[in-house]
Amino acid sequence: IDAPITAVLCMDMIGYNKEKSNRTFEIHAGHSNAEIRDSCLPLAKYIEESVESLGKLGKAQIYKGLSWGTGLPDEADREKYDGAIRRSDHWSFQTHGSPAVLVSEDLFINIPTLESKADSNPQYHQLTDKATEIDQSYAADIASSVALTVKKIAEI
Repeated sequence: IDAPITAVLCMDMIGYNKEKSNRTFEIHAGHSNAEIRDSCLPLAKYIEESVESLGKLGKAQIYKGLSWGTGLPDEADREKYDGAIRRSDHWSFQTHGSPAVLVSEDLFINIPTLESKADSNPQYHQLTDKATEIDQSYAADIASSVALTVKKIAEI
């Protein structure tokens, strides 16, 4: 049975949070094609609304960029750049026409004058990555927000 894909909400790297008081996280809706990106932005908004209604996380950092960027400070403008373009499972779904976003921990460098520095995981893609470094409450709150979003989308 072929069923249309309404939305794809990928969670990747949602548990590292060294700065316990900084519970910000990222939503990546960017794509190099503006039309595809625009189809993904409503999903980011739904997640943002779910986060606000649960009240357990900080403000969502929504990446809307059309350019990949490397995550360097001069590329911290989320309106122009998205360091997750072509870098996670959501990309394939986006490229094949399905609205998709990536939800992750605070990984990329933020706009330095407006927000704290990125809380990047030093064990990113390393064999030394350990479960003891995971903030379970933070990961659970991200997962709960995404689950609430899935529920809202299913009810539409």
